[in-house]
Formats: sequence, structure tokens, C-alpha cells
Amino acid sequence: MQHPEHDVMHTEDSVSFSCHINVSSGWEYLWYKDGTPLAESENSHNISSVVTANTGSYSCQVKRGTNEVFQSDQSQAVRLNVNERPQAHIILLTGWSEVFATDSLVLKCEVRESKDMWNYTWFKEGKQIDLLHLPEKHTVTPQNDPNQSLYTCYGVRNGRPSYSKRSDSFKTKSLREYK
Repeated sequence: MQHPEHDVMHTEDSVSFSCHINVSSGWEYLWYKDGTPLAESENSHNISSVVTANTGSYSCQVKRGTNEVFQSDQSQAVRLNVNERPQAHIILLTGWSEVFATDSLVLKCEVRESKDMWNYTWFKEGKQIDLLHLPEKHTVTPQNDPNQSLYTCYGVRNGRPSYSKRSDSFKTKSLREYK
């Protein structure tokens, strides 16, 4: 059995498989991916942060002792599909030449590979920027960024996947030096 039972998982999700047998106890559990043995011997196989290479068919088998007479058939296979988590990107909406005149710049966060509706969380120097809502655009001014700073963002939503990969860092220029 797979938990959670999503048809498609996304990179960084966690997933676990459990194997049950209704006959007594003392069994050793063998796990297989696409028919190849895995190193696990517990009644569950856990992957804390899946990658696309984890895609495959998982099955289990139980045995007791070294005598193959006490070995079950392999279970039915459970198919795990792992897709890359979509990537967020930062785009500069104002050109640098416009910044000299307006003394601010507008950054936009977007998840290009997805047609879903996203909200966005912004970070400045790795710390989350507290905004009342989760806008796709963020305005940088000399008042809120007197120095050159690194900005990142990622998308969040109610569906699956519930969040995107974080964007690459965007470094602002020092706005005050152009006054």
C-alpha cells in the first residue's frame, strides 16, 4: 500500500509503502523496485524526499529464516510516478534605465510550466517578506532596500503540487547611488 495514494508525486514529496501479511509474526520483509531488490527489511519502505529516479513499480515479499519454503510470492506492484516540481522565476518588469528616474523597480514571480493559479511568497536575503496577500509582483524602493539585496520567491496553491521550487536569486542594484 502507498501512502499518500496520489497518482503523481512531485520532487521533495515524501511517500511510504507498507507491506502486510495476515499470518503470525517474525517475518523478514523484502522490497523491490522494478524487480530489483532494495536494502530495506522492515514492513515499510519510506522515501523522505522523492526524486524522478524513484519512479517505478514497488513490491514486497516476506520470508522467515533462510529456508525458501517459508517465503511468500511477491505482492502486487504499486506504481510510483514522480514529476519535477514546477520552477518559479523572477522577472524584472521595470528596466534598469527606468529605475534611475522612478527610483524603484518591480519584480514579478511566475511559475511558467504551469497553467494553474498560483499565489507567491517572497524572500529578501533568505527571510520571508511579510505581505498582507501573496502577490505575484513586488516593488523594491530605496526605503525598503537601501542596499543591494538578493530576492527569491516561490509559488503556493491549494492543489497539487502545493508549492513550486524556489526561484533563482535576483540581485538588485543599489537604488540610492543613482539619485
